[in-house]
Amino acid sequence: MWRLSVLLLLSGAALSQDGTRPLRVYFIDVEGGQATLIAAPSGETLLIDAGWEGERDANRIAETARRAGIAKIDALLITHFHRDHAGGVPALAKQIPVRQVFDHGENTENYKGSADVIARYRASTQATRHVVVRPGDKIPIRGLNITVIASAGKWITKPLPGAGAANPACPNQQRKPDEHTENEASIGVLLQFGKFRMLDMADLLWNQEIELMCPVNRIGTADLLVVSHHGKDTSNSASLVHAVHPRAAIMNNGETKGGSPETFDILRSSPGLSDLWQLHYSRDAAQRNAPEQFIANERGTCNGNGISVSAGRDGTFRIRNDATEQERVYKPN
Repeated sequence: MWRLSVLLLLSGAALSQDGTRPLRVYFIDVEGGQATLIAAPSGETLLIDAGWEGERDANRIAETARRAGIAKIDALLITHFHRDHAGGVPALAKQIPVRQVFDHGENTENYKGSADVIARYRASTQATRHVVVRPGDKIPIRGLNITVIASAGKWITKPLPGAGAANPACPNQQRKPDEHTENEASIGVLLQFGKFRMLDMADLLWNQEIELMCPVNRIGTADLLVVSHHGKDTSNSASLVHAVHPRAAIMNNGETKGGSPETFDILRSSPGLSDLWQLHYSRDAAQRNAPEQFIANERGTCNGNGISVSAGRDGTFRIRNDATEQERVYKPN
């Protein structure tokens, strides 16, 4: 896994035709949670979520950082306070310095064990600069333009530059039963590096996606889509997926978590999507899973294999499965 990640870093430089270093993104396997490490060409870093409680996920994140030559986290973005996203912060903070923490404010769901997760999170970051973000805010990583799309149950009300077209997926889009959980409060972000755009809406729910994206598309397009909510069918509406028109998508699922059949169908029918990459085989999806070379952890395995991305300012990006060595380059449209 690690040797392949280093090879990606070396080969990724070829993507930047103007001589600049590429953007690097590491999708770390935390087995159905989220931990995405982003290294800007400026040397500054962003970690989106920290996986589950305990040492396993913290160790995987810290090792990925070490292999990538990263000695600190400039910004830690906790998208919401479920344990598969925020639970790993205390263990991680013991292994790698974190300069500042961004979240949506107060926990909105008293799920079983939530008080302990929040208390440990607060205690482990009490000496770190803390910022509560709102829709339209920026996550300050030098060289990147990272816009907060949604936070704390609210979202941008005005289209981003270049967005605002009518969304053809909206008229036939049906709402699903409301779910009043921390997922509803998720922080979603659009990351831009030159012409490259990556959208990560965390675990934002289906109904919130409709409200954000209808009747007009407020986000515009994205080259790379991080599949929402681990691929569950309570997120990933066509009103979002089809409207942003991704060229590739990455699903941070587990074998028995996420990866719903309906989500696979919506992704596969999205106009312009070339490939779906998965951190794990999805047992529920059966024959809908991506070809095995696009799956980092095959059926029945939990090896911690990740997926890496390298992107240039011109919009070209490369995705690599660190387990199978499958690699594909996506050129600008």
